[in-house]
Amino acid sequence: MHFSQSKDIKDAIVKAKHILINVHRNPDLDSVGSALALSLVLKKMGKVATIVGPHRIDPKHAFISDSNNIKIINYKTFDFSPFDLFFILDSGSPQIVTDDPQVLLPQIPRIVIDHHKTNNIKGDIKLLKDDASATSEILFGLFQDWGMTISPDIATMLFAGLSHDTLFFKYTENDKDTFTAAASLIRMGADKDLILDRVFNNTDATFLCNTGKVLQQLKIQNGFAWVALSYKEYKKMGSPLGMREYLADFFISTIAHTSFGIVMLEEKPGKLCISFRGKKGVDVSKIAQKLDGGGHLYRAGATVYEDFKTAVGRVLSCASSATA
Repeated sequence: MHFSQSKDIKDAIVKAKHILINVHRNPDLDSVGSALALSLVLKKMGKVATIVGPHRIDPKHAFISDSNNIKIINYKTFDFSPFDLFFILDSGSPQIVTDDPQVLLPQIPRIVIDHHKTNNIKGDIKLLKDDASATSEILFGLFQDWGMTISPDIATMLFAGLSHDTLFFKYTENDKDTFTAAASLIRMGADKDLILDRVFNNTDATFLCNTGKVLQQLKIQNGFAWVALSYKEYKKMGSPLGMREYLADFFISTIAHTSFGIVMLEEKPGKLCISFRGKKGVDVSKIAQKLDGGGHLYRAGATVYEDFKTAVGRVLSCASSATA
């Protein structure tokens, strides 16, 4: 048995009639893969679930089976009354779920499953494993506790989430558990090459050229690297989806003689979205928390609602104090 909560979660599912599952804002493959895998497992248990999220998924992630079943909703206006159980996956705060700090989570029974140590969401049942490398890894253990047969489709969904959240195993919270899970999922039919082909080896040339333009603005100060893109600049590039995460994952943390990196992107006027990436020995989640964000040891994020110049200054001040 991996988790003491496994039986209680299964019992809650059996009692539920209408189940809701979230994908979080700016959904990554751990969010998407976890939600879709759980939905398929619930179907095997005789249940039908509705998957909802505030943003569309990256078109590169549409290769995942059933991804077209994710409904894009506005949490302010969506009718939650038919649902009697809400699975909140891979989300460290209500704002990550709704993409709106002013919107409260619906008042229906919640099961929270997550791996972010900064998680502050209250749940009727809460399964938080902050040494897991991805929520997909937690779900894999949960499904094993339930004695579920993992089909190749489910294995691919879980492997997609696990590989993407670790940047194909660059960032792992627990090497032994993560690589054991990955190997097991491949034995169960996870299509590793499909994920490599569609996600990691599938970058649009124009997108890549635009990232180069952003990197020309790169600055280094106080031992960390940073770059910030205003809404005007972002819109001029066509508002490319996933640019902030791509810059953070593949460039900002690789710069010599720096201990961490920051990518700031004003996705809407007055809304600065921030990604932190650290190296060994630097807990960037602590910087994110100062900005009401959170995340992992080496990967974290936050959102600041201020004008661009003020917000960038605030982020740099918090980052600089962390290196003092």
